[in-house]
Amino acid sequence: MMAITSALRATIGTGVLCPAAILGALLIHPRAALAQDVRFIQLPPQNSPRDLLYNPISNKLYTANTPQTGAPSAESVTIIDGAPANDECNGAAELLAGTTSFDTTTATNSGGEIPTSCTVDGSTAMAKDVWYRYVAACTGNALVSTCGSAGFDTRLAVYAGASCPTASTPLLACNDDGTSCAAGTSRASFPVTAGATYWVRVGGATGGGSGSLFVSCTQTCTGDFNGDNAVDGNDLGTLLAAWGTAGGPTDLNTDGVTDGNDLGLLLANWGGCGG
Repeated sequence: MMAITSALRATIGTGVLCPAAILGALLIHPRAALAQDVRFIQLPPQNSPRDLLYNPISNKLYTANTPQTGAPSAESVTIIDGAPANDECNGAAELLAGTTSFDTTTATNSGGEIPTSCTVDGSTAMAKDVWYRYVAACTGNALVSTCGSAGFDTRLAVYAGASCPTASTPLLACNDDGTSCAAGTSRASFPVTAGATYWVRVGGATGGGSGSLFVSCTQTCTGDFNGDNAVDGNDLGTLLAAWGTAGGPTDLNTDGVTDGNDLGLLLANWGGCGG
């Protein structure tokens, strides 16, 4: 309602009619025949014969000639203070691998500070943040990044869990100014399990702006000791050289010794790694 009334103040508040009288007389009710989440606003006849349609998805306020189910007229006004749909975690947008555009200019500040260890200046603010829900496509390491792709000083925070994080939910990853990232943009990586849900929070150090968020998932490869994205003879040689030793990276099943069990795991993953 706040966004609607603000838009009305901006669009009809300069007329001869008293804006307070108009705003106070607004009646809001849903119309099933209209598009999803469109609300129908009727202005009392003594104030205006026109009706207004508000679509919170597009954050636009439309004028309509009649209260029927027809489409709004071409005349429209953007609600400049309408928060984005993913302003809070309960409205989090689905995040897929690749690049997603975002704009936090009209976002509000969600409750919950971030640790001072997350920021370069020791502050705990996450200004004008928006939320995304990410379901990992692989088991390995995920990367979320605004590095060089946002026009303001960004901050990132990531949480794990099937439902939105609470005050007691531990932070999985965070970043303020990423290494070699221009203009205070950010980059954060974190371990993921395929099919598990993660919550990505994108905000600013002091305000909002627009940009793009990049997401990728790199699969871990059991037995790829030299990190060349393949389990092959080189890795087999490494394991055999460590045969019988206690612990270490070649102890794949973490039972305290490199032995035949670890060899079996390595051979089960023989070949190129996905990612």
